Amino acid sequence: MTRAKDVLCSRSKRRAPLSMKLWMTGFVALIISLGSAATSAQSPRELLKEWQANRLTNLDPALVKHADLQKYLDELRARGVSIKEVGRSVADRSIHQLEFGRGPLKVFMWSQMHGDEPTATSALIDLFAYLQKNRGKPWVKAIEEKITLRAVPMLNPDGTELFQRRNLQAIDINRDARTLATPEGQLLKRLRDEWRPDI
Repeated sequence: MTRAKDVLCSRSKRRAPLSMKLWMTGFVALIISLGSAATSAQSPRELLKEWQANRLTNLDPALVKHADLQKYLDELRARGVSIKEVGRSVADRSIHQLEFGRGPLKVFMWSQMHGDEPTATSALIDLFAYLQKNRGKPWVKAIEEKITLRAVPMLNPDGTELFQRRNLQAIDINRDARTLATPEGQLLKRLRDEWRPDI
């Protein structure tokens, strides 16, 4: 996914966020529809209604800043989602990780490695809100028992505040995997190395 996204970014800056938006929307729709499809066929209109009824985010994703994320995280925490601070940005903004499930398949996701690509942050918040709210549904229970899902919803909070690709050091975190010059890049590597996700 990262390589495909990089290719899109190099071709057109306007197309990459749309591609990520479509990918995340499709992923969230897939998760939501997994169990729903088991009980009844859902039309796109029905899925949209379900998302609108269950979503937590209410701002345009491009407008969500670090302070807004904190409010969403407080609401998720109040609903019982496991959330912990895992690091700090260059400007000392908190970086959090969410967790859902207890299954053997480890899935690790992150969003806003580039501060100007905000859509997946809201999608992740809504995904965790939906799963937590619907834990009583058999298909959500099945996901909870088969998968452990961890996500960092905003890896680059400083870039998010400025709506820019790079972090406050003017480094593209996506290009920092080898040199690890950024605290955000170091954090992402540490989270991956310590947990060793399957996906």
